[in-house]
Amino acid sequence: MVYDNGEVRAGERRQAISELEIELLAGEPAALFELADFLLKALPMRTGWLSKAARGYQLYQQRTTPRPAPLQAHSGNVLTHLQRLQQLENCYLQELAPELLISAEQELQALANALTDEGQQLLASDARALARRLAEEAGLLFNSYPYHLLLLKLSKLLLKID
Repeated sequence: MVYDNGEVRAGERRQAISELEIELLAGEPAALFELADFLLKALPMRTGWLSKAARGYQLYQQRTTPRPAPLQAHSGNVLTHLQRLQQLENCYLQELAPELLISAEQELQALANALTDEGQQLLASDARALARRLAEEAGLLFNSYPYHLLLLKLSKLLLKID
């Protein structure tokens, strides 16, 4: 486990960082997810997917995370929808554009449909519940424990960890 507190720099541009990185060097992968779940419950933190290098390149290029391209109706698997959801989350946190919340809600619904297709009814139900909460709570949902717990559960599912 490593705590990194400082900033990402690109020329004169800077972005503060405060992150806790956890990495499994040996042992059962499930233990890493248990630790992540414990930390999310115990501390005011959130999961993240952009590396410090990616954030540095964005600063250097003076860009935000690009918005995901539209998908055709009923296309994409769980991984595709998870990636798109996290991309929309990051876009919203950078731009605070209300239309991104609508897109994120739609992506949660599409993720729920993909989970149902894979026989993951409980996770699909969680995704649908979060889609409803997103409409009520707006961007605050992205800082909630249930949202980040869903991301952890989806990561475990995709990595096939019991």
